[in-house]
Amino acid sequence: MIALSGEELLMDERGELGPIDPQMIVPRDEQTVASPAQAIRDQFEKAQKDVQDNPQRLAAWIPILRQYGPSLLEECANAIALSKQLVRTWLRTHMFAGDPDAVRRAQRVAAWIGNHNNFKAHGRQIGIRDLQKRGVKVMDLRTDTALRDAVWAVWTAYRVTFDTTGAYKIFENSRGEAYIRNVESRIVQIPAELVPQQPPPAQPTPPRAERRRQRRAR
Repeated sequence: MIALSGEELLMDERGELGPIDPQMIVPRDEQTVASPAQAIRDQFEKAQKDVQDNPQRLAAWIPILRQYGPSLLEECANAIALSKQLVRTWLRTHMFAGDPDAVRRAQRVAAWIGNHNNFKAHGRQIGIRDLQKRGVKVMDLRTDTALRDAVWAVWTAYRVTFDTTGAYKIFENSRGEAYIRNVESRIVQIPAELVPQQPPPAQPTPPRAERRRQRRAR
């Protein structure tokens, strides 16, 4: 979503965006998972139709529908509408600013990239060709070797930093000033008397013949 708020994207064949479909945190099997908002709404509508066509299938749907909270469906609808509205507004006022057809172009891109069913997975990669086909302004870095090398040098520097240090987020400007968030590692020593003592392992039961021999010995 943030990438689509710019005036232009810089990409090459290795660059990618992803769908902007919202993910909802829902309980499942005593844990929480992220599920696409659109998939939740589609599943509910499928359940409605299935039960209307055959009421006997309600019993099979009840365990699935029971996990939906009282406001989950409305929250899904609001999240989907908001993500598309934000991207549509940013595209219209930045990337397509000054274009007499900006409203239609922004609507078309937001509707496409915000539809979960177009991609089937939140982690689906959207490459440069697909974005260009949809009218997104993308500069192909392969046309400017020097700029491409500079972009990948910066990306590599960040990647190495994240992989080899405790940094997990970096804010940096063109003046060389940076704010870096780090994960602080601490070693905490727990006194031996506070460590839960494990019970001794259970001894295996000897074979029947061995048990008889032990009884005779006693």
